[in-house]
Amino acid sequence: LINSDGAYISLTALNIHSKEFDRIIRYKLIQNKKGIVLLRIQPLKSYTEQDSISIKKILEEKTNHKIIFNIELVNEIPIQKNGKYRIVDQHIEG
Repeated sequence: LINSDGAYISLTALNIHSKEFDRIIRYKLIQNKKGIVLLRIQPLKSYTEQDSISIKKILEEKTNHKIIFNIELVNEIPIQKNGKYRIVDQHIEG
C-alpha cells in the first residue's frame, strides 16, 4: 500500500491478524489512489457495525493517518482457480 506521502506500507505493518478481524471470513485491500484504500470485507454473521468502526480506527492509526480506509461489506470475495485470493489489488502507477 502507498500512503499519502508516497511511502510504501507493508501488510506486516498493519498486523491484520489481530482480534478485530475474528469476525471476518476474507478481506481485500483495493487501492487506486495514494493514501486511500477500499477494504472489502466478507463478514461472518456475528460481524457488527462496531467492528467496522474499530477496524477503520486501528488501521488508520497504524498508518499514522496517512491512509484513509473505507470499508465495504460484501457477500463474497471470490477465490482464484488455485484456491487462493489476492489480498491486495493495487492500481497505482509508479
